[in-house]
Amino acid sequence: RSGAAAEVAGVLGPRRHQTVSLHDHVYVGADRKPARTRTMQVVEAIVEGLDRIPYLYDTNAVTLEVGQGCAGAPGPFRRIGDVVYVTDIPLAHSLALGETLTLEYWTSYHYDGNPADPEEREYRRAVMNTLENFDMRIEFHPDQVPTAVWWAVWDGVEGPVLEQEQVTLDSQHSAHRYLRSLERSVVGFHWRWEPACAML
Repeated sequence: RSGAAAEVAGVLGPRRHQTVSLHDHVYVGADRKPARTRTMQVVEAIVEGLDRIPYLYDTNAVTLEVGQGCAGAPGPFRRIGDVVYVTDIPLAHSLALGETLTLEYWTSYHYDGNPADPEEREYRRAVMNTLENFDMRIEFHPDQVPTAVWWAVWDGVEGPVLEQEQVTLDSQHSAHRYLRSLERSVVGFHWRWEPACAML
């Protein structure tokens, strides 16, 4: 929503970078819980001396580990809205205006583990501005393959699904979607387990 984007922008201030490309690889474990996401992100500085980028999530039940292109551990999450938490990822070196850097980081999840909860049967990416070259892949443990998986677009972070398309998993029990560009959207995968009562 425009109000949510304005709220975040009001806390973080003017944008200092743009994302040139973004790849999310999500892994769902044998316990049917989202376990980890590996993210590769290429950022470009749109100001002089960019030394960190914000990392936003709609929960603080995550652990963030950093690798390539990152310097030091990120700080604690702080709440900046009704459903938004943020921390900073320090960069390996300060970027000059127009300079790019490839970042690699991992997000681990600490959910309660209720597969009947729709929020634990989805992975979404929210884009408040414009994102080019976005790639998302979700992989399931071979012992716990869902009955059905959909690619979907949501009406904001808290809204319902606006449109969806059922997808077929490949031989690696994964689904993939590439978008050349994305603007002010929430997109991702959601899935269903059968029978629903088996894990309750």
